[in-house]
Amino acid sequence: MELSELADEIAAVEHTATDEVPNGQAKLVRLDLHHSHVPKLVNAGVLEYESESGLIELDDADRAKRLLEAWDDAHERRSP
Repeated sequence: MELSELADEIAAVEHTATDEVPNGQAKLVRLDLHHSHVPKLVNAGVLEYESESGLIELDDADRAKRLLEAWDDAHERRSP
């Protein structure tokens, strides 16, 4: 998947209450992904990212699943 496609998908999910994604929101999501989230996931061995083409590929689905489950568990413990 291309980084820009992923950003569009995330922006749409974040704004499901409205029919439209606010102008520029996908670009902000793309910047966050490019500069923060994707590098962390690459370092964790979850993703491969080809910056020249903008392609993101899942590297280790089992590791990704374990990280998401750990995040969910931590998030549930913090919620009242």
